[in-house]
Amino acid sequence: MILILAPINDVHALSVQSSVARTTNEDCAILDVADYPTKWRLSLNIGSSYQYHVDADDIQITSPDIGGIWRRRITSPFVDSKVLDTEVRLFAQNESRDFLSGFINHVDNVINNEAAESASGKKTLQLKVAREVGLRIPDTLISNDPDKILEFYEKYAGDVIFKTLTPTRFQFAETRMLEREHLEFLPSAVFCPTIYQELIHAKHHFRITIVDNEMFPAIIEPTKDYARLDWRLDHDPIIKCASLTADVEEKLIRLMRSLNLRFSAIDMIQDEQGQYVFLEANPAGQFLFVEIATGQPISESIAKSLCVRS
Repeated sequence: MILILAPINDVHALSVQSSVARTTNEDCAILDVADYPTKWRLSLNIGSSYQYHVDADDIQITSPDIGGIWRRRITSPFVDSKVLDTEVRLFAQNESRDFLSGFINHVDNVINNEAAESASGKKTLQLKVAREVGLRIPDTLISNDPDKILEFYEKYAGDVIFKTLTPTRFQFAETRMLEREHLEFLPSAVFCPTIYQELIHAKHHFRITIVDNEMFPAIIEPTKDYARLDWRLDHDPIIKCASLTADVEEKLIRLMRSLNLRFSAIDMIQDEQGQYVFLEANPAGQFLFVEIATGQPISESIAKSLCVRS
């Protein structure tokens, strides 16, 4: 049994579930953590043996059925509304999260390890490790110091971009140029750190999906001028299969191993001189749009990795 933790309508989860059914002999179930503990049950007995039981509607899983878990999209457990006290609800939610996390960590085949994914999701660590394995990165300043930001802006004569460290829930936060008119707002920078990087003019944008040691590189070409810094703004870019140099591939594998990741969607650019530049890694990144555009069998690769039993 392969278990995918994600909302039941998550298209990536559904694609991998379909690939498991098509290419392996394993069953595959999708469970939403938001439905736990209200809608499904989990029991674990640790004594002379290690036994578990999952009961969710028509899904029954008993030890040692689970051969692999994909932590596709983990949401917060939802405590039944019958628990009225706010503090008690929070306690029950934390207990549920802690138990579920501990259970997942006892399964040998998990994509990705929770602690590794949490740590590697931090852009500061990604950039540090990328530099250590020999990948080129943009000169980067992360700061809430207006003086240091102005100094960085002047160092590159205004050729500086800025972006957030984490996604925002209230609006889409794309990569932007730091324009001179933005400088009048620098005093407010003290309220929140931001990433500032030298502008590197991109010849090509790369999205490189890695599953274990299998690599699926694709070039994304924005068709809109306003998407030249952030291809996500273009809803209809040109996406095609690509290749990387052996040197870059080797460094990316070393990056994945250093971050202890089995899956990640990595963003890089190739500058006008042909050099590859690492931008960021997305340990829970989207890949289906690349698979659809290029035909690369990413879902199948994840399915096979989940079905490898130790």
